[in-house]
Amino acid sequence: MTPDSEQAAVIEAAPEERLVIVAGPGAGKTAVIVERVRALIEDGGLDRPGDILVVSFSRAAVGVVADRLAGRGRGQRRGGVRDQRVELGERGLGRLDDAFVPLLRPARAPR
Repeated sequence: MTPDSEQAAVIEAAPEERLVIVAGPGAGKTAVIVERVRALIEDGGLDRPGDILVVSFSRAAVGVVADRLAGRGRGQRRGGVRDQRVELGERGLGRLDDAFVPLLRPARAPR
């Protein structure tokens, strides 16, 4: 992937920046998100990939991101962390409802 200037700005943003990626079909969102995660780990010095949360609206998009982070998708680079599986932790990658519905459910009283 050769990112354009907007994509490069997202990929290279400081680790403390929280980003929301909104773009139309075919704009390269998935590739940018994958490269951002890798940049956070490789260049940003993030020691705990489990602190990253990636959410999407569809199971298909989540599957593509997971495959690319695991090195099974297209456009994988060779060398360094880009050749390694990236684990985001138990809840680090999922659909919006997977990530937030458990937080919104009221706690149940013990029986």
